[in-house]
Amino acid sequence: MEVYMPLIMFGLLIVLLVIGLPIVYALSLVALGTAFVLWGSGSIYAIVTASVSTMNNWNLLATPLFTFMSLMLFEAGIVEDLYEAFYSMTANVRGGLAMCTVAVGALMGAMTGVVAGTVIALTTIALPQTLKYQYDEKISMGAVLSGGALGVGFMSAASSVALSHQDLRAVSAGYDHIRFIKPVFLGETITVKYTVEQKDEAAMKTVAAVEVLNEKGELCTVGKHIAKYFD
Repeated sequence: MEVYMPLIMFGLLIVLLVIGLPIVYALSLVALGTAFVLWGSGSIYAIVTASVSTMNNWNLLATPLFTFMSLMLFEAGIVEDLYEAFYSMTANVRGGLAMCTVAVGALMGAMTGVVAGTVIALTTIALPQTLKYQYDEKISMGAVLSGGALGVGFMSAASSVALSHQDLRAVSAGYDHIRFIKPVFLGETITVKYTVEQKDEAAMKTVAAVEVLNEKGELCTVGKHIAKYFD
């Protein structure tokens, strides 16, 4: 059954989204339900413990601080002036503002290493400006998400595969020290390396280095994945 569980999870997620359930509740229900079916009631305790451990992370302070920074830039008119300059430079290029948004997201991600802070800041800064120049909402949001969080999607997929091949039952406790180093272009082949660096028997957790490389072997995204094990 575990072999087909990813397909079942994906199908359940699609059904919940189609019936109109908000994505945050849909993801939570699918994750909790799957964990309970596979590993019993002990998995719920592990998920709660992992959630508390994730929230006890100083890096999360970057989220409200970057939200405040983006609001200050927006209210001061600096963002509007910046995007007017972007629009002037890319007026003859289709999708020029979207490309600029992705580039800004890559720079912010490389500086912060906090995906939530980058996405929130881009949503506050870039989304109103792209909509102002009559960009489609889906294209605008796609530029924000691709600039802020696409690399983490590859890392998450590799982490899920690595955990599924472990003898012990485990649940992801989140990521730390994420850095976006280089962009990834359409059509490139992506390789993800997952290397366990630390294993804490007392805390029942492991820390693994996750690296995303392009087809030239160049490092694009790096981070640390924390996994929590339970009996």
